[in-house]
Amino acid sequence: MPEVFNELERKAFLRFCATLVSTGILVLESALMFKKEYRFVWRAPVNIVKCIYVLSRYPILFFQIADSVVVSTRLRVVPVSRGLCILWFSVQTCATVLSLALLEAILMIRVYALHEKSRRIGKILACSLFVEQFCSISMAILTLRQLSVDDACVATNTPKGAVAFGGVSIAQQLLIWGLTFKRRSFLRTLNDAGRRITQVMMRDGTLVLIGVSMAIATMIPYSLYVDQVTHVLFSIIIPLFSVSTCRLVINMQDLNTEISSVGSQELTSIEVSSVQPPPND
Repeated sequence: MPEVFNELERKAFLRFCATLVSTGILVLESALMFKKEYRFVWRAPVNIVKCIYVLSRYPILFFQIADSVVVSTRLRVVPVSRGLCILWFSVQTCATVLSLALLEAILMIRVYALHEKSRRIGKILACSLFVEQFCSISMAILTLRQLSVDDACVATNTPKGAVAFGGVSIAQQLLIWGLTFKRRSFLRTLNDAGRRITQVMMRDGTLVLIGVSMAIATMIPYSLYVDQVTHVLFSIIIPLFSVSTCRLVINMQDLNTEISSVGSQELTSIEVSSVQPPPND
C-alpha cells in the first residue's frame, strides 16, 4: 500500500510541477509580448482578429493561473475525490477545445485572406470549423463518460473519444494547410510584399500542422501502449495553443510594419497586388 501511494503522489507531484512551469512560461511570454500587443492589438480597432487574440490570451492565462492554484492545493492531496477529479477533467477538456478552436480560427482567417476572401473558401472553412466543433464536443462528452481515473486523478484508460478527437484535429490542420499550399503557385504573381506575406503564412501553417500533429501522434499512442500522460497533458497543450494563436497574430502584424507597401493592421484587409508584365516596346 505505501508503494501505491508513493506512485500516486509522484503523479500528483509531476502534474504540480508541469502546471507551475507552463503557467510561469505563459506569464513570461505574455509579459515579453505586451509591448507589441499594445501596439498591434490594443491600439487597433475592434475586429475579429483582435477578439480572437484577446480570448486566446487572457481567459487562457487566468484559467492557467487558477488551475495552478487548484493543482497546488486540492489535487496535491491523495486521494482526490472522484467528483472533483471529473470536474477538473471536464474544465480542462473545455479549455482544450476552446484554445484549439481559436488557433484554427485565426489560421482559417489567414487562409481566407490568402484566397482573396473567396466565398467558396469561406464556406468550406466555416462548415469545416462548425463540423469539427460539433464532433469535438460530442467526443469530449463521450470521453468523459468513458473516463476511468485513479486516486491521484490520473486517467487509467484512453477513451475512444480522445483518439477520435485527435484524428479530427489532425484532419482539420491538414485541410487548412492544404488550402494554404494550394495558393503556393499564386506567389509568382505577387509583388515582393505579397510574396513575403504568403511565405510567412506557409511557414506558420506548416509549423502549427507539425506541432499539433506531433503532439497528438505522440501522446495518444504513448497513453495507449506505454503509460498515461493526462496528469501533464493539459498543462502543456492549452498554453501551447494559446501562445501559438497570439504569436500568429503578432508575427503577421509585425511583418506588416516592415513592408512599406502594406499598411493594414488586420490580416483580413491585406491586399496583395499582382505583378504585371512590362509592356512590349
